Amino acid sequence: THCISSAASDVYKRQLNPIQRRLDAHLVDSQQQLDDIALNVAQGGASQADSYAFFEASMDYSNASWAVGQLLSVKHGLAKAIINDFN
Repeated sequence: THCISSAASDVYKRQLNPIQRRLDAHLVDSQQQLDDIALNVAQGGASQADSYAFFEASMDYSNASWAVGQLLSVKHGLAKAIINDFN
């Protein structure tokens, strides 16, 4: 039983940590892009292209936030399974 838990923990660390880093980086990039567009709009008014760019950036940020939430759910499920395996 301990061997299975150890193997599951290794898979968790090896496979999910790189995914978490990529999602975190994408979330930060999306937020920065959204902030940059909002600042540009605030400084000089908004054209239709600016409005579209802001919409696209906000959708990208929303998708990145959702993906991070899904990964956290997976991590929680795996951690719970590993803990339950000890019981």
